Amino acid sequence: MVAEDVRDSGYRGRADADIFEYALEAGLALVTSDVGFGSAVWLTQREHLGVIIVRFPNEMSTPAINEAVVRTVAGLSDDTLAGNVVIVEPGRFRLRRTR
Repeated sequence: MVAEDVRDSGYRGRADADIFEYALEAGLALVTSDVGFGSAVWLTQREHLGVIIVRFPNEMSTPAINEAVVRTVAGLSDDTLAGNVVIVEPGRFRLRRTR
């Protein structure tokens, strides 16, 4: 699995639609804490590799959040993630099918 940060790809601060388009073109699933991406996915109706929305308290450490996200994603097949939105929260995840 390859990860790419918006800061490294030059997309930091860009519009959600631009970032989503970049992920589509680059063949990347998208991991974000921006719940607005969920709306972008439903509105676009385009094929994508998945959007993971991370919702954790600000007080939680970055390593703990990363571990929870990696654990959740590792438990999902590519077919389950592709085209859908996964919301990862402390102790659980929800799958929102978009197709």
